Amino acid sequence: MNETREQILGLIELQELSAVDIATELNLSPGAVRRHLDLLVADDLVTSHVPLRSSDTAPSRGRPSSVYRLSDTSEMLRSAMDYRRLLGRLAIALQELNEEEISGKDGTEILEIVSSKLARLMFSEYKSDMRAKSFEAKIVEVISLLSGEGILRSVRTDGDEYVLSTPTCPIKSLSRTTHAVCEADRQAIELLIGEKVTQVQTIAKGAATCEYRVCRTS
Repeated sequence: MNETREQILGLIELQELSAVDIATELNLSPGAVRRHLDLLVADDLVTSHVPLRSSDTAPSRGRPSSVYRLSDTSEMLRSAMDYRRLLGRLAIALQELNEEEISGKDGTEILEIVSSKLARLMFSEYKSDMRAKSFEAKIVEVISLLSGEGILRSVRTDGDEYVLSTPTCPIKSLSRTTHAVCEADRQAIELLIGEKVTQVQTIAKGAATCEYRVCRTS
């Protein structure tokens, strides 16, 4: 798919946006964005509607702007891609297991081993794209790299800590069943940044966002 249309889908995955809002985010003209949106609507990946105005909203001139959101078809396709990506890595992780690693261990312990292998597979996929040298730049780079998987979206500071978060969970159903995949994501972020990362909340456990905290130690 066209890169710009992928970026548009990523933006409206988080919230409904108008063509002007999207154009501002992507530094494009509204006309160019509308052409991309028309193609996405034609492919049944995006839907649009005119939001209702509340009684206390000041009237504006002209026709109200439509806002865009992912269609049910698009959400299902994106979810399928996320699970397919995970299954591919999981197959490799399971193939790498050897008898010595799992001998005498219960299911929970084996899942912990698999989590670590998944994290290292993700690290291997992205480490060559990590070119930043400073701690702060690494944070930004990791968010950029993992945003495509829905693992991270934004960062804010809280005292000496950086809080990395995402308002979506690409594999919510599985995450509610086992924490192993969430742990794999945490370890992968830790490996890429090179500092200890702590997961403080997850969507799977009822939070509004998945959040990770990291503090520079070196």
